[in-house]
Amino acid sequence: GTPDAAIDAPPDAPSISLLPCPVTYTLTDGSRASHYRQVTASASWLDAETDCANDEIPVVPGPAHLIELDDANEGPFIWNLMNSDQWVGHSDRTTEGTFLPVTNQQVVYTGPANANNDGKDCLMVHNTGGVTNVDTCTNGHPYVCECDGRAANPASF
Repeated sequence: GTPDAAIDAPPDAPSISLLPCPVTYTLTDGSRASHYRQVTASASWLDAETDCANDEIPVVPGPAHLIELDDANEGPFIWNLMNSDQWVGHSDRTTEGTFLPVTNQQVVYTGPANANNDGKDCLMVHNTGGVTNVDTCTNGHPYVCECDGRAANPASF
């Protein structure tokens, strides 16, 4: 008869990941499904987001973007990677005082977003423990890209 593919498959065949991320996304924090790539070179916020988005692979899901803080623990996680200011994927570039994530994620943690004003629109982790501050988007900071199956939404920024 006709071979049954399920029966003929090797018993230890690797399962396809629910989150196919680029191989450069090696960092995890153990508490969520996201994978991360840290960039120690400085870039403007928009250049950082563009760099992360360019990591997308032609499989869906699998898009990447600047890290979005899902909770109060994600900021300290990335802060501890290098103890310096780092861009994260939230800004109030669209509406002053309303921080939107770079994806359509509904619930995010922006922290205190210290130093926010009309001239500063992009969120970063800052100070020991990853407290959030806002900085001028054209300033250069290192950043962390996140692969979590959500695509960036340019209308958010």
